[in-house]
Amino acid sequence: MTTYPGYVNLQSGKDAVLAAVAQDGWALEFASPELQNDREVVLVALESWGRALKDASPDLRSDKEVVLAAVKQDGLALRYALAELKSDKDVVLAAAKQDGLALEYAWRHLKNDKEVVLAAVGSRGLVLEYASRELTNDKEVVLAAVGSCGRALKYAMPHLKKDKEVVLVAVKQDCLALEFASPELKNDKEVVLMAVGSWGWALKDASPEMKNEKEVVLAAVVNWGRALEFASQALKNDEEVVLAATGSWGWALKDASPYLQNEKKVVLGAVKQDGCALEFASQALKNDREVVLAATESSVHALQYASLELQEWVREGVHGAQENTSSIYAPSRRMSK
Repeated sequence: MTTYPGYVNLQSGKDAVLAAVAQDGWALEFASPELQNDREVVLVALESWGRALKDASPDLRSDKEVVLAAVKQDGLALRYALAELKSDKDVVLAAAKQDGLALEYAWRHLKNDKEVVLAAVGSRGLVLEYASRELTNDKEVVLAAVGSCGRALKYAMPHLKKDKEVVLVAVKQDCLALEFASPELKNDKEVVLMAVGSWGWALKDASPEMKNEKEVVLAAVVNWGRALEFASQALKNDEEVVLAATGSWGWALKDASPYLQNEKKVVLGAVKQDGCALEFASQALKNDREVVLAATESSVHALQYASLELQEWVREGVHGAQENTSSIYAPSRRMSK
């Protein structure tokens, strides 16, 4: 006989099953077939877990009142309704309002029902994927979808990916929606600034012209130094841009031009933010005492990237400091240029 963990034997009687499913609808799985066909038992189970509908009898999974109770508690319970109720607008609308993902299980004609689809995309924008072609071409529907999840822009029809109002709403909600904008809007300064101002990573999807636009690239690297990777070669050689990038992430030095990797001001800024950025400095600056000291003060692991000469010099300085003073850098100051 089947026993539900933590409860008495659920095939021993209706009262025991009612008590169990009232506490946890999942317990319906362990009830007898007779009680899985008992309207009272199933409705009590659905109050705590809508997807307990999967364990109800076929007769009850085709009962509109029962299915409505299930989808109002958990929209994804629509998956377990019998076919005729997946095509019932009242049921599908209730499910979509509770959880937009329920749209996946709706019958085709309801995926073309604007009221149903608006209810679904309002909470789960990405379910625009399941809407009819006609509704992915509807600006009101697409605006609702991208307002909920910017990346729903992926499923909009091409002419709406060219619509600046739609794309601005999308990138404001999720900067990564820029990936799905039209080429024209990936080259629109207002749109791209909106995206990179939220997260610099979005710069990767901007047009080559925008990757060469200093205002845009600065906005990107200030909040995410790694975005320097996506900047044009010209801006990787721009001191202001590189200083802004390394100020938020020292390792951005790796994407700076060789010229700036040999610029002491730039490298000092990078290693002060992250000592291990010394790895990307020029050989000349890996042999510069001031730079190496700044790097090792920021991270003890940075020493491995210094020249062999300065590795030895720092180790000797540390050894001397341990013998003569409590300050690790006192002997280093005496030896520094």
